[in-house]
Amino acid sequence: MNRLMLSLELTGYGFYKAQEFTGNLPDENSEQYRNYIDEQKWNIFNYLKKNNSQYAYFIGNSIIEKWDDVPVLTKTVLKQNIDGWITSSFDKSKLFHNHTSGSSSGQPFHIYKDKRSHAITWSEIVRLYVRLADIEIGRDKYGRFMGISPDSNPYKPMVKDWFANRITYDTFKIGPAIFRRASDDIQSHKIKYLYGYASALAQYARFLNNNPAELEKVRGKLLAVIV
Repeated sequence: MNRLMLSLELTGYGFYKAQEFTGNLPDENSEQYRNYIDEQKWNIFNYLKKNNSQYAYFIGNSIIEKWDDVPVLTKTVLKQNIDGWITSSFDKSKLFHNHTSGSSSGQPFHIYKDKRSHAITWSEIVRLYVRLADIEIGRDKYGRFMGISPDSNPYKPMVKDWFANRITYDTFKIGPAIFRRASDDIQSHKIKYLYGYASALAQYARFLNNNPAELEKVRGKLLAVIV
């Protein structure tokens, strides 16, 4: 059983329909695919310009004859009036919402997607993991170096970890004890790959480099490290 796919289905994201959609796309190395991408990006641009007043204001009177003429949206711009970036045809309460921790900039970056878009994103991630590292996300257990908010419901991270088939190593408590636990989990084949903040994974790499016995535990055991 793939827990990730099951959780997406149970929560109404329609993962299998999304997988069918991405599976029917043209081969990404083909001319047909390049034409498809070109057509879709202009469809998105024209839709937003017509239906999102905040985006239309951002574009302003720019003369756009080719794709390079489209003004680039930066994080700084997108963080202003977040609700204004949600096109009026979408109900904010029904959108998937996530955000970055804000640890690098001091201000979180919010993301809103409808359920179909979110399912398509996951479908593409699943496909890439298989292709690049022979990993089936949701089935192959992984170690996750991410922070767990001290204010969060203590049971919520446990439930999410179960469905995602992962073990989370809390970066707010990072140190030798966490690193040794990760090494033991890798050695016992509880986890097959690592994922998380580059800074935390770099600290773990330095810990292994400075502790030959710990390094020996994990040597040759991981399929991939993803930052």
